[in-house]
Amino acid sequence: MNKNIYQKMLDNRFYLYRPWIPICKAIEAGIVKGLELEPPVLDIGCGNGLFGTYCFREKIDCGLDYDENAVKEARERGTYKKVEAADARELPFKDNSFKTVISVCALEHIPELNKVLDGISRVLVKGGRLVFTVPSEEFGDFLFGSRLLRIFGLRKIAKRYGDNKNSKSDHFHIYPPLEWRDILEKKGFSIESIDHIFPKEAVFLWSFFHSFPFRIIFLPFRLLRDLRIRLVDNILRAILTGLLSCWIEGKTARYPKDGGYLIIQARKF
Repeated sequence: MNKNIYQKMLDNRFYLYRPWIPICKAIEAGIVKGLELEPPVLDIGCGNGLFGTYCFREKIDCGLDYDENAVKEARERGTYKKVEAADARELPFKDNSFKTVISVCALEHIPELNKVLDGISRVLVKGGRLVFTVPSEEFGDFLFGSRLLRIFGLRKIAKRYGDNKNSKSDHFHIYPPLEWRDILEKKGFSIESIDHIFPKEAVFLWSFFHSFPFRIIFLPFRLLRDLRIRLVDNILRAILTGLLSCWIEGKTARYPKDGGYLIIQARKF
């Protein structure tokens, strides 16, 4: 049987016992996997390389992350031809080194965005492509807690709840598409496309799986996790696959009208 990305992620126990992660990450991986990335490619914020195994069709030229332990794992995993431990604000590459720079859920966590974009522009060749994903303005509104509060008419509290979640997640850069266009054009990029990903239902489910009610439901599996009982793994995998696999696969086929994240594609001019 050909497995979709969500099913493949559930084969890994790291994701299986953190089921909120694959809800959005499988959608994101499916979208990224469908992109044509002209080499040489740099992936900024590659982490330990695990996610890259699901979203890249072939080995990427270079991954970069500031976390030395994650970089060590990424090297061992072999997702990238080489992996550098470095700060994205000080890219350790020569000018015009890459034709594509991609960054998945990373740029929003770096306060000095201008320095990062200057560095990306420097290492990209003229006509080179930048692809990245970041939270949209709607991310906080789609969360389980925010929507629950609005049901009870507590709109101001719901807004504060969403803002607080963004703050705790170190989401420093949450801008509307027009503002992203302006930011990138000032850095020498022309916008090719700005699309939403993670439909509101996916953000809702992701945040519900983070919530206290779900943690109570999930507690028996968490308690049994470290025993590594294959039958328990298979039961949990079957439940999650049956509930969500087909639904998640359908969300990679098109961009929703609105969503919790943006995927932005631009070219250096």
